[in-house]
Order: sequence, then C-alpha cells, then structure tokens
Amino acid sequence: MLQALLAERFKLEIRREKKEYSIYALVVGNGGPKLKPAEIKSDNQPLMALGPDGKPRPAMMYAMMPSGVGLTAPSATLASLVGLMSRFTAWPVVDMTGIEGQYEFKLSFAPETNAGLTTGGVPGPDGAATSFEPAPSLADAVKQYGLRLEARKAPIEMFVVTHIEKAPTEN
Repeated sequence: MLQALLAERFKLEIRREKKEYSIYALVVGNGGPKLKPAEIKSDNQPLMALGPDGKPRPAMMYAMMPSGVGLTAPSATLASLVGLMSRFTAWPVVDMTGIEGQYEFKLSFAPETNAGLTTGGVPGPDGAATSFEPAPSLADAVKQYGLRLEARKAPIEMFVVTHIEKAPTEN
C-alpha cells in the first residue's frame, strides 16, 4: 500500500537486485543447537509487535547498558532475532541455521557499531566514573545457544531506486 502511494505521488520506480556483500552467517555450532523452546501459555499471551515483514510477532526488547547491549526475546524465531542483532553489527546477520520455531533468548554483547550510542563510564554515588566489565562479542554471546557467527560473502536482495520526483503530485 505504501509502495503504491509513493509510486502515485512521487512517481517512484524501483527494482529488486541481488548484490554480493559481506555478512555474518548465523550457523549451528559443532555441538548442535542448545535452544530453549518458548513457553507460550494460553493465559499468558506474549506482548506483540510488528516484525520487519509487517506481520505481528512476539516483542523483543533491547537495552543499552554500560557494558554493552542486553537483548531479551521471550519468544522469537531465529529470523527475527538476526534482524535485531543486525542493528548492532557492521555487517548484516543472516540466519543460515535452517531452524524453525519460537525460542527464548537472552544475550549480552558489545555492539560493533556505536552510531548514536552513548559510551563511557557512568558516574557512581561519589561522582567518580565507574568501570564495567566489557560484554563479550556477539560471536561469543551466541555460543551459549550452540550457534556461531561466520564472516562470509553472500548475495543480499535490495531495492534500487531508478526514478523519483522531488515534489509529490497534488492531492
């Protein structure tokens, strides 16, 4: 619907194109996956949010802590988890595990990119800066679930804007 509106008002023309990029592939580790299935009870429905595909999915939360990122997902697919993890990595994370289903995740890791994130010590009660033990890398954090990250090159589908008008048409 949004794409049709942009095409009508701005004469937007796009095409899909695959291009080879550096990525992090999330794969199953040598010992196999160690995933805890999500507990979904009929009397305790999870908080829902819209996923990147526009469909509802259980909410995932993240918090910026002095030591890094804390990510909590009480009920998430690996595909939706990698979408959130990609916000904190230099390259996109792509699920290549082939594992389906909803699982429970709790990760703490140091972000690779700090764009727009505050860093540094937090003042303690006496006003002096406190120091924190740095969080592990994302590659180390996913190992607790029997998963690993591998740097690879892979084709990524993207949208290429071939034409757009600067001003929209009148209502």
